[in-house]
Amino acid sequence: MLLLAARGGGRTVAEILQMLNSIEERYVIVYGDLGTFRKIYSHFAKKRIENNELVVLLPYYETIDRVRLVLDQSRIDVRMQETRGHLAIMDSYATYLGFQQDNTLLFSRLVMHALVSKKSGISIMADMGAFYLIDQIAEIARRNQPLSDSMKVTGFSTYHKKDFEKLSDGQKRAIFGKDHTVLMVQQAS
Repeated sequence: MLLLAARGGGRTVAEILQMLNSIEERYVIVYGDLGTFRKIYSHFAKKRIENNELVVLLPYYETIDRVRLVLDQSRIDVRMQETRGHLAIMDSYATYLGFQQDNTLLFSRLVMHALVSKKSGISIMADMGAFYLIDQIAEIARRNQPLSDSMKVTGFSTYHKKDFEKLSDGQKRAIFGKDHTVLMVQQAS
């Protein structure tokens, strides 16, 4: 059953950020504006990097340079984190359209780097079209599980509200299955 967790106008950004700190289930985050989305992904990246996780951001409506700027403004040393391989920012559309073999190789390398770097996990925030990549990375990590039983791969799909509203209930069930919670985010003030 797809649970719509945001009745009555949605959750505040603060509530969403608190929920993302305790990952026990899979969330689909639906945002209405880029300002709100920026607060969410910058907090998400900062918290995960501080928790010794490899962070993968796959923006759709943001350019990679804009994401870097937002993260820099959030006091994340983006250049250092990317150079060390602790942060990967890739265009979700281009990544999703990449050949399956290329994506498998790319994400295998991310998983191996996380293992070699003794990361506690990999956290992914993928906007819209890159949804299936989260499952792909999780599968690659499961194949490497004997190398590190403690490393978790967690991921969040995000959708702009207008894109999410275009999906029928049947499409939502087909994409998300029954084990996802949809979080509607109120516009940030």
